[in-house]
Amino acid sequence: MKTCGIFTIHEVVVKMKHGHEPWYLIPFGDIHRDSPQCAVDRWHEDLAEWKSIPNKLMLGMGDYTDMLSTSERMIIGHDGLHESTKEQIDQHARRGVKVLSDELKGVGGHWLGLLGGNHYYQFEDGTTGDNQLAGQLGTSFLGVCSFIRILFCWAGSTNRKAALTIFAHHGAGGGGRLVGGSMNRVAQSAEFADADICLMGHDHNVGILKLKPILGLSGNNQGELRVIERQRWVGRTGSYLKAYVDGKKSYNVDAARSPSSLGHIKFEITPTRFEGTTESGRRIDTRSIKIRGIS
Repeated sequence: MKTCGIFTIHEVVVKMKHGHEPWYLIPFGDIHRDSPQCAVDRWHEDLAEWKSIPNKLMLGMGDYTDMLSTSERMIIGHDGLHESTKEQIDQHARRGVKVLSDELKGVGGHWLGLLGGNHYYQFEDGTTGDNQLAGQLGTSFLGVCSFIRILFCWAGSTNRKAALTIFAHHGAGGGGRLVGGSMNRVAQSAEFADADICLMGHDHNVGILKLKPILGLSGNNQGELRVIERQRWVGRTGSYLKAYVDGKKSYNVDAARSPSSLGHIKFEITPTRFEGTTESGRRIDTRSIKIRGIS
């Protein structure tokens, strides 16, 4: 697998009308939209579901179209192709991106950005289908791996915010044949990335795992300390590429692999605010985030 190899950091500010209301993080990817084996009906069902969800945060995880894999890009990029042939392939790739952008524009919501995957087409000007899709959706291209911070801001408040951090990578394999191995591969990223949620796609598995909480210390200007427990999550973000279709060839069939896990995951994220008074009479005003995984 070869990707663009780009790592980014990205910050998104979300201005809320009210606190204590849920937002929904929807990471999706591995659509392979122009493949004959794309589960188009399931894809359209999920698009309709997302459209109906209020307060949504959309994050693309890569492999939006099927063309091209790493080895295929090496063939297409060969100088032996006629210019007219390259132009026809370019036009096909642009049509594939346009189909996806039209479908995703109807979803609405707050876009965090789009990761790139290992299936993409590179145009003569150096841009890729992933770059163009991000541009058409009016969002950022985040490379293959991104550290994303979301700042939830309360209405009328300029200095008090709640932050959520996501570490997202298109995905790495090598986790073993079983689903547990796939999730463990994502959990390994939580060992070096201090994030609330770690995400990967790529292997077409889908699921959410709640990690053990970690302890931390929080202080204030008066020098008072308190222990906090921070819950972290990891997830594999699913796929829309069917492995077994009657009469169709597939590398999954050839290798006797299991069917793909179609669909997506989402997280319910609720920024909360607590106002009160301590036993010593000191007024406190704290912001935090509650996370619930939905597979």
